Amino acid sequence: MSNNLQKLACSSVFTALAFAVAGGSAHAAEACDLTNGLAVTTQDFIEEAKVCVKGTPDVQTRALLESELVRLTGVARSGASKSSLQALESLNEAARLHAMDMAVRGYAAHYDPEGRSHLDRVRQLDRVSLFGAFGANVTVVPAGASAKDIQLALLSDPANAENLLRTDFTHLGVGVAQKDGQIYVVQLFAERAGVLDAPLSATVAGGTVVKASFANPAEERTRWMIVAADGAELSSGRGQKLAVTGQAPQTGYLTIEARARGAVSQFKGPAVTVN
Repeated sequence: MSNNLQKLACSSVFTALAFAVAGGSAHAAEACDLTNGLAVTTQDFIEEAKVCVKGTPDVQTRALLESELVRLTGVARSGASKSSLQALESLNEAARLHAMDMAVRGYAAHYDPEGRSHLDRVRQLDRVSLFGAFGANVTVVPAGASAKDIQLALLSDPANAENLLRTDFTHLGVGVAQKDGQIYVVQLFAERAGVLDAPLSATVAGGTVVKASFANPAEERTRWMIVAADGAELSSGRGQKLAVTGQAPQTGYLTIEARARGAVSQFKGPAVTVN
């Protein structure tokens, strides 16, 4: 067990991490192997994720615990007069994959060893969603803990409780994995602020038309951007066609800016390479 994991899961003490923002690899052709994590490139990540999300012999996935945690989240939000959250497949898959990855590689963190955040992983998997607010809870507890034990541990931490009850979230995903006497839990929360009219391929040609609709009908699209992993803006435009500013190809994350009643928001879309 790594030093990080020892700090986060000591004897019978439940410890949790919270994450919130405003707004080497396995091989898909073989059985899932997470010992070196998932691929760095988006298309390879997607293909390997399809295999690994179904499970690996090294890790026990806990689907019943996942379902019960979803139910308990609904109970907690209802009791606090908050709206219910809808399940979203990309959030469920990203949560389970990260729980499995932590279990296999013996760490507990919001970022994987490759430096990807929860939102980075979701944006690789989800090819249509545009996200606003986003948050995540991570916890590691001893094997044998019930869903209620896990929920109580999460609610005891102010940052985790805030994510659990945050008003602007609309969707939820949960992943639970067990290995070597520890249960790894990941909860992902998101505001799905819009959707692309068609799934965006991992690689597209310059000039590809990208249309979107927003959950808030008052939102008016103002521009698109391709943003690098480090936050640098690579390209942008005010039309619906993606283009390369400078040298191609450009790999980053599609971001669509919109304005409503004078307020400007940036909605985070899929990872993409524009040629």
